[in-house]
Amino acid sequence: MKKVIRLNESNLTKIVTKIIKEQEMGNISLYLRRRLGTISEILGKMVDDPNSDPLNFSDEFEYADNILSWTIQDLIREFNDGVIEEKEDEVMDYLKEIYGDHLFEIYHSEIESEDDYEDFEELD
Repeated sequence: MKKVIRLNESNLTKIVTKIIKEQEMGNISLYLRRRLGTISEILGKMVDDPNSDPLNFSDEFEYADNILSWTIQDLIREFNDGVIEEKEDEVMDYLKEIYGDHLFEIYHSEIESEDDYEDFEELD
């Protein structure tokens, strides 16, 4: 015996949205790659924030970890879909892989420029 299931557009939209969300949660890197533009923009704001001056951190690891943690918190607010919050550790690992070296370079360039400035002051 066959059953006929009637779906209206609203029900179909909910089902498709749920399936897409489940697939994306299974593959967090795909989910994040699709949002790299927004992620890069938020990360840039975090790096430019006066509170994230590399001189305020003990080393490049603390600096990168804090920048990425703040970025993830903003992403959770930005996307508000629960995916990033549920997979926060995986998101952190992915962002470290993508942005870690760049954040280390920022940290070292800022520290070196500060050291150069201090050396210049000593010459006076």
